[in-house]
Amino acid sequence: MKFFHRKTGLITAFTLIEIMIVIAITALVLAVGVPSIFRAAEQNSLRAVVNGIVEACSMARAQAILTGQVQEMVIRPIDGTISAPGKSDSVMIPQNVQIELLGVNFVELQTAEEAKVKFYPNGTSDEFTIVLRSDRNEWRKISLDIITAIPDVQTDPSKFVHR
Repeated sequence: MKFFHRKTGLITAFTLIEIMIVIAITALVLAVGVPSIFRAAEQNSLRAVVNGIVEACSMARAQAILTGQVQEMVIRPIDGTISAPGKSDSVMIPQNVQIELLGVNFVELQTAEEAKVKFYPNGTSDEFTIVLRSDRNEWRKISLDIITAIPDVQTDPSKFVHR
């Protein structure tokens, strides 16, 4: 569409068809991109839980070494919370992430009301393994090296030891 202005001459503008084409392209890009954003958010929830558990283990280990006293990380599988000394907030396990296995000192506790993992001042810990599964069938296994109490994260379910 072209307009003529008497003082400046010819003025050009967008036509209705051009505006509709731009809106259609924008809608198409959004339709393709929005599901990807939601999938990334779901993956981030599993990643956030794993990072929270690793951080809780590290904080409990550090507090045990610094204070010279045994420290406990408390896991409540039914509530989906994990708390550790030195960590101000609890790790919350969302509804789309399930605890498939929770073992402390080779005892399965995923249905227990509470599980406690002890960290000792010499840098060691109880045996601890947790296997998480998201509703998208992504698996993560977090276990502690009992000699160093350093958490190890595995992402390949074929390497998980089934008891």
